[in-house]
Amino acid sequence: AATGSSSSPSGLAGTGTGTETVRATTGQAGAPVGASILASLALSTWHSVMEKPVMSSAVMKEPVYTRTGLRSCEDSHSLAHLAAMAKETKERWPGSAGIVYARTRAECERLAALLQDKHDVDCEVFHAGRTGEALARTQGNWAGGDVHCVVATVAFGMGVDKADVRFVAHWGPPTTLEGLCQESGRAGRDSNPARCVMYVGSNELDELRKVTGGGGDAHAAVDAYARGVSRCRRIGLLEHFGERRAGGCGEGEERCDVCADPDAVRRAAAAADRISDRAAERRMEDARVAAEEDTYGGTAGSRSEEHTSEL
Repeated sequence: AATGSSSSPSGLAGTGTGTETVRATTGQAGAPVGASILASLALSTWHSVMEKPVMSSAVMKEPVYTRTGLRSCEDSHSLAHLAAMAKETKERWPGSAGIVYARTRAECERLAALLQDKHDVDCEVFHAGRTGEALARTQGNWAGGDVHCVVATVAFGMGVDKADVRFVAHWGPPTTLEGLCQESGRAGRDSNPARCVMYVGSNELDELRKVTGGGGDAHAAVDAYARGVSRCRRIGLLEHFGERRAGGCGEGEERCDVCADPDAVRRAAAAADRISDRAAERRMEDARVAAEEDTYGGTAGSRSEEHTSEL
């Protein structure tokens, strides 16, 4: 949360003596937005409070290939990890539930089907393409803890107050860290441990840069957070919102993946990047071969044999 405040003579309010405090509160806002709010409302002081000790944050990098806007994830480690997290959470806190955010309606439908069919996760879908009756039923089932999780676009959760949301997952990178914090902040409101996990591939970050018109500060912040393998996630988020702290996750806090096992994070990220690089090279080679076939006719192999005979 972020708050701007100012003390003004009470006479301006029409009553009493001394001073009265005017306070404006918002959800997530970085320093530039804070400065704008102060100027617009003539406030004097900006406070940013982003600490949430019960929240642990993690990024899982895995080779991800997209086809028609959908992630190739049928047999992925990320899918298995998400399913296990949903089941473990429900076993420990039977009345709780989680939220999985996906970027498109089609991705929501596909991911929910995979979780149900391949991993026996009880989940429902929430997006604007469904009927009002279906959305109300889904929200009721989720709020009552009758499902493991809901798979939704980012519109889900606004105005919803369920204290025991135990995890929030992002299936692919969010467009901003403000969005990440707002959405993950819906977990752990009852002060019990909660998890925020981003499932992402390096190529998805590259695609996000294209979608956002070359990136800019917002994309750069998401990119640095997602690719980071040596810096505490908590520190990265706090500094984005203008806060400072001396060290990483400490005593009494749920530890992020980097603080919990930095070597494992580095190994997993490096392995994912290597596989993604090899896959990209294969796609480039396939494109080159296809271009040769279009240019010369026949197959690339026959063209090579023809060239050899000419020599």
